[in-house]
Amino acid sequence: MIREALRRLRPLVEVRTAGMERLAALAGPVVFAANHAHPLDARIVGDACPPRLRPSTLPPALALPAGRSVLVFPEHGVSPDSTVGRFHPDAAALALSRGVPLVPVAVRGSFALPHAGGVAAVRAERRTVLVRFGDPVAADGGADRVTARLRDAVVALLDEDATTWWDTATSAAPPAVPDRDSWLVTWQGLEPVRRPGGSERPRIWS
Repeated sequence: MIREALRRLRPLVEVRTAGMERLAALAGPVVFAANHAHPLDARIVGDACPPRLRPSTLPPALALPAGRSVLVFPEHGVSPDSTVGRFHPDAAALALSRGVPLVPVAVRGSFALPHAGGVAAVRAERRTVLVRFGDPVAADGGADRVTARLRDAVVALLDEDATTWWDTATSAAPPAVPDRDSWLVTWQGLEPVRRPGGSERPRIWS
């Protein structure tokens, strides 16, 4: 069902990637951990990964020993409003137990894809989804400490696209986690990603 839905959405979705250079030195396997804003995120992230690191559909207990990467959504569910929720420690615990890199991934723009409304709910214009990869998270400390770093890294990756890399790197404070009930956060989550070289972002609603 998910595969069929993505097949129907493909003509309306343009997937772009950023941070691929951060994966250049990784031979695999790795644990990818991403925010979750749409049921099709797993397929979108999988297609964005380099072939050598593409996540397996096998359970982690089988995939990692076989040298295959895995994708985990630490929020344990799709965000109802596009904001990043609480991260559970399973992704960090898995990476620590297997001694493999834990790579944060930010998915921006997928929340604007149709959910319950189906493909017919999308207008004819294409939607752009950006998959941004981060540097592996430092593995020192327990699973809870690594999980906190992981969530901060995903939020920072999302912020990189909202501002600029320099703004994020020189910020005196980490990006604020917005109120999950804020209508403004939901509006911003529906906004497409910045187009390279463009001075304006297209609006979802007109």
